[in-house]
Parts: sequence; C-alpha cells; structure tokens
Amino acid sequence: MSHSLTLTLDLDDTLKQALDRALEQNQQSAETLILQLLIQNLTPASPMPDAKTDPLLKLIGCINTDISDVAENHDHYIGQALYEEMHPNE
Repeated sequence: MSHSLTLTLDLDDTLKQALDRALEQNQQSAETLILQLLIQNLTPASPMPDAKTDPLLKLIGCINTDISDVAENHDHYIGQALYEEMHPNE
C-alpha cells in the first residue's frame, strides 16, 4: 500500500545548494531523490534483534567491566578472545 504526502520544505542556502548538486548529479526529480533518501535512512536494514532471535541479549547488563565500548566493539572483543584461545602461545 502506498500513501501520498505533500511536503513543503524550507531549506537554508547551503542545504538548497547541496540538494541542487545532488539533483544534477543524479539526474532525478527532487521527489525521487528525497524519497530514496527517506527509504535509505528510515527503512531498517534488518529487523531489530530480540531475546528470541539473539540469545546474547539475555546477557546484557550481567557483567561489570571497566571497558566502556563493549556495545560498539563487542565483535572485536569476541574475535580477540577467540584468537587468543586458538593461539595460546602467541
């Protein structure tokens, strides 16, 4: 199902110039370009995980650590731990 929506945007000079450049580069109408930008920025890339689909979510908050970036870099830390486990003599 699609819906029609009419918008009026008040753009400052800098943003208007950037939009004009993007329209010229992409050879698209403003409506098409803005719709593409909305889709890219508002459509989730994948469904948000929940405890049923990601068992690690159950562990959130159960560990105290001095590491402050675990949420952003957890894959790095998991990979580092696996590497150290697989290469104990290095």
